[in-house]
Amino acid sequence: GTSTADVAWTPPSSDGYSAITSYTATAAPGGASCTSTSTSCTVTGLSASTAYTFTVAATNAVGTGASSAASGTATTRALATAPGAPTGATAARSGSGKLTVSWTAPSSNGGSAITGYTATASPSGKTCTSSGTSCSISGLTNGTNYTVTVKATNAVGTSVASSASKAAYPYASITVTWTLSGRALTAKFRPVTGAKSYSLSSTGATRKSGTCTSTGSGSKRRISCKLTLKKGTSTLTIKAKNTAKQVIAQATKAKTARRLSVIAHR
Repeated sequence: GTSTADVAWTPPSSDGYSAITSYTATAAPGGASCTSTSTSCTVTGLSASTAYTFTVAATNAVGTGASSAASGTATTRALATAPGAPTGATAARSGSGKLTVSWTAPSSNGGSAITGYTATASPSGKTCTSSGTSCSISGLTNGTNYTVTVKATNAVGTSVASSASKAAYPYASITVTWTLSGRALTAKFRPVTGAKSYSLSSTGATRKSGTCTSTGSGSKRRISCKLTLKKGTSTLTIKAKNTAKQVIAQATKAKTARRLSVIAHR
């Protein structure tokens, strides 16, 4: 990388009876220089982590004088750069039309403190910003899969994008009335706007799907899903899908079915 050095000096005791018009500071090794009408300037284009000395010569209308004695040795540092890319980007549903994005800070800040991050969803290009390592992107379409990349910014510039997260989709919540009578489960709810089909699935003690039907019409229309559970705790998931078979709304509930009691009659 390249670096710079600030050089300062004291004017000579004699100007040779002609006003000094400029000074030139020169680095050794390499010969990089800077010119100034005052008593300081910055030499650029120096190699990083390299030891340099500097001399200064004054110029007037007659000519340029002898160079000063060399300065003490100064070792340059590398100039700050844009930070490295963040890592470990993940995206998770956090509400209707919303994904929460998390990531790990880059291993290098480029020599300048990171001032912020920008996460971008694809498709859509919607973003969120944060000074920490998470933020939420809003205004997304429920049921659409998105991947997210993250960039870090410092005083020098912005990093390249992180690797894309795994795909995630936002969805709305369904308000469901869950009823368990013995082992017969019924789930009822209002239709979801934009939904063309509904499904009920189960994991845990019960590992099968239920059936969903529509009853009523207009404002009284309801969706009813039914499933017979096995003894134990089952995790039930209702999904509403649009015509593209994308999940636009979802509800999850754990229900525990007990052992059925058998009463013997003599």
